[in-house]
Amino acid sequence: MKRSAGITVLVLAAVGLAMGAGARRPEAAVADPAADVRAMVRKLLDAPEVTSDVVLERSDPFGGDPDVERGKLWFLPGRGIRFRSNRPNGHDVVADRGKEKFYLYSPSENVIYQAPFEKAPARIRRLIQEPDRVLERDLRAVAQSRTIQGRSRRGYRILSAGGGDSLASVSIWVAPDPSTGQLRWLSVSTSAESLLVELRALTIRKKAEPGHLALSAPASATEQPLDPRDLLGQDQGESR
Repeated sequence: MKRSAGITVLVLAAVGLAMGAGARRPEAAVADPAADVRAMVRKLLDAPEVTSDVVLERSDPFGGDPDVERGKLWFLPGRGIRFRSNRPNGHDVVADRGKEKFYLYSPSENVIYQAPFEKAPARIRRLIQEPDRVLERDLRAVAQSRTIQGRSRRGYRILSAGGGDSLASVSIWVAPDPSTGQLRWLSVSTSAESLLVELRALTIRKKAEPGHLALSAPASATEQPLDPRDLLGQDQGESR
C-alpha cells in the first residue's frame, strides 16, 4: 500500500495541536510568550473532546500549487484521535488507546489496515497518552505575524519543543481566530514539506463520545496488518 497522507497529517497535526491548541488572541506585546502558549494549550488538553472541520494545504516540493484537502478531526485526550478525509476514497485514520488499536481504512481497496496502538507514530501516542506533558516542555515561543490567505495574522512561533523529542527540523506556528480567540491556523514545516492546517468550527464538547473514533468502513471491508513506517515513508522515523 502506498504512503498515506492521512497518517502524515495526524503526525504533523499532533505536533502542532500539542503546541498551540485553544489559543486566545495575542496582544501586540506579550511579556512571556511561552507562558501564554502553555495557558492556551491547557484549554484543549482539559477538554473531554475537541472536534473541528479541517482544511489542509500541503506544499508541492516542485513549486506548484499547494494540494488542498478537507476533512474532520476528532481528539479525545487520554483516549484517541481520528482524521477522516472528505476526498473521494480519502482515508479514515484512527489511533484508539481504549481499543489498543491503530487503524487506517482505505475506501478504494475496502480494506481496514490495523496495528497495535503501540505501533502508532510516537508523537500521536504521546499526545493521547500523556497530554499534560505538553505543559512541561521547555518552550521558546515568540510572537510573530504571518500572512495567511492575504491577511496578516498574529500568532506564535515555537522555537523549541523540548520534552526529549527532537524537533530541531520542525518549524511550528500557531494563530487564533481573531473573532473567537480559539485556535484557527497552525503551520508545521519540515525539511521535506510544509502543512498549513485551518481549523474551522472548532468545538470543545462537554462530554466525550468514544464512538466518534469508529471507522467509517462498511461491514464488507476486509482486514490486513498495517506497518505505519511504510505509509509514512522511511524518512519520518515516527514509529519508534
